Amino acid sequence: MQLYLMRHGNAEPGTRHRPDAERALTPEGHVQVEQQARALAQLRPTWGSVVSSTYVRARQTRDVVARAVGLKTHQDAVLRPGCSLDDLEEVLQGFETPPLVVFHQPSIGQITFELTGGRVAIPPGTVIHIDVIQWRKNGGMLTAIYPPESLAVLGRAIR
Repeated sequence: MQLYLMRHGNAEPGTRHRPDAERALTPEGHVQVEQQARALAQLRPTWGSVVSSTYVRARQTRDVVARAVGLKTHQDAVLRPGCSLDDLEEVLQGFETPPLVVFHQPSIGQITFELTGGRVAIPPGTVIHIDVIQWRKNGGMLTAIYPPESLAVLGRAIR
């Protein structure tokens, strides 16, 4: 299975007065995700759809990418910050063709490490590609990391 994970774009800082789930993309984060989405569309993705957590910033990221690549969107509350490899496997069982999964740290980092043994920096907007052989520890191979800056540069060149 080809698994693509994306961390949501740059979001507003958290405050005591607003729940974490309500944090939105910053204006700059929205522009960067739009640029990244144009680049991702050129990769001719094999995703069947784009699924995200229910958090605002993940849904916003999902919507921009889905619009750029022409795919349907879904959301799942299981993809909250802190979801596990087992949680992700459960979510993916509902899809005939694997989707792009847009969600949060520390989940993306933990799942990447568990599947591949690779510890990688995953700033907002990063896309991770894992070739999953088995849903277990070290059951996959880290195939690619698409840093947000690289995708944004490519996206700016595509108009």
